[in-house]
Amino acid sequence: MSKEEIFAEIYNKIEAQKGKNNFFGLELVNYKNFKVKGDIVKIESWPFTRVNPYEGVGTITFKLQQKGNLTFINCTIEPYNKYAVLFGSCLSTFFLIIFTFLILITLNKHLTKAVILIGFAWTLVYGTIYLTLRYYRSVLLQYSQTVIKDLGIKISRS
Repeated sequence: MSKEEIFAEIYNKIEAQKGKNNFFGLELVNYKNFKVKGDIVKIESWPFTRVNPYEGVGTITFKLQQKGNLTFINCTIEPYNKYAVLFGSCLSTFFLIIFTFLILITLNKHLTKAVILIGFAWTLVYGTIYLTLRYYRSVLLQYSQTVIKDLGIKISRS
């Protein structure tokens, strides 16, 4: 499939979905979230665009390059919004530091219990952030593969 055919297919699917209410996620790919600029197709995936609890949150970017009769697609996946992760991490760190001081003051005679509790709290908070990012990345990867299949693009890996 050439680059022009891929873009034509994307525009056709965007037009076909314009009048439809896709809130309940009845279609595999929500083309309303596609933004095409030059040779780049950007897909914004946010939780409130459709009712689908397993939909990833982030951005998928396809960069199409035509070399001869082959079209190469470079896919970049960015889970979350970078600023949301940064803000969430800063906020979590702030509350964890306060929590750490309060636990150390409260359990100053039981230092071993305090250290275990503090370690558990830090691991729980940052482990959750890490696992969430990993989960969203895998979901966005599956969604990008669904988009490729829905457009009818054949993949050959070399």
